Amino acid sequence: MKTILAAILALAATSAHGQGYENYGAGGFRGGLVDVDHLGMTFTLGAFYEMGLAEQVTLSLGADFWQASEDEGPYEVTVRDIALGGFAKYIFAPRGRGTGWSPYAGGGLALHMLRGEVEFDDGIFGRDTTWDDNESELGLDLGGGVLFHSSRDTQYNIELRFRSVDDDVDHITITAGILKPM
Repeated sequence: MKTILAAILALAATSAHGQGYENYGAGGFRGGLVDVDHLGMTFTLGAFYEMGLAEQVTLSLGADFWQASEDEGPYEVTVRDIALGGFAKYIFAPRGRGTGWSPYAGGGLALHMLRGEVEFDDGIFGRDTTWDDNESELGLDLGGGVLFHSSRDTQYNIELRFRSVDDDVDHITITAGILKPM
């Protein structure tokens, strides 16, 4: 499954490279909050590379990270997610149409590398017994946001995404980011 996802993303990247669209080749960083089912709110960080596929369509390849912990009596539960994926955006009002901002909506797929850990107090020696598990899941991303064009070379964005990964780790992210041509 990982090989298939990597091949699809590589094919999309090479086809966009040959097209020569104006917004091809921009990289950026984002940060924000993520609300994880059963674990509450935590911080998320990410990096992305965006390329134009058509006048109003872009593909963003990115990596995101978050980690959340919660104490439940004698148990401490920690979940970590590293996501690698692609997110296609349709931009409703592209730059140059008289506004300083452009709303967009999109969707994509991401490979989520999840790690769960439960640490518990066995009642005798203290918090020393640990259980952990790793798994990879393919998830669906749906979302939208607004690009703010502050100058010819810099864009800022605010984005809201729903990420459906697994029944226990579906989450909603709200991020702010900066995008600069490369």
